[in-house]
Amino acid sequence: MQQYNLNELIEFDDKKFRPKVLLNEPGHRLVLLSLRAGQSVPEHANQGRVIVHGVRGHITFYEGTSSCELRAGEVFCLESGAPHRIEAHEDSVLFVVATGNAA
Repeated sequence: MQQYNLNELIEFDDKKFRPKVLLNEPGHRLVLLSLRAGQSVPEHANQGRVIVHGVRGHITFYEGTSSCELRAGEVFCLESGAPHRIEAHEDSVLFVVATGNAA
């Protein structure tokens, strides 16, 4: 059994977004992603489904030309293979669950 306190694992980097991989096993990956206000994650895609839970802050999540706002306490689901990117409007923390090929 593994247990994490996400609030204790948050680490910001003033130069770039900071992903902290909590679990990386075949079939799923758990990542705590910390972004300072103004930082972004460039466009990329995942072979599996992606679920993003806002832990802290406010971001805009872009899927192609569509976008949605995500704030603390909200969850966003993305289909497999969809190109996406993120922009942080304030210091933000995301808990990301990605399915598919990991490890």
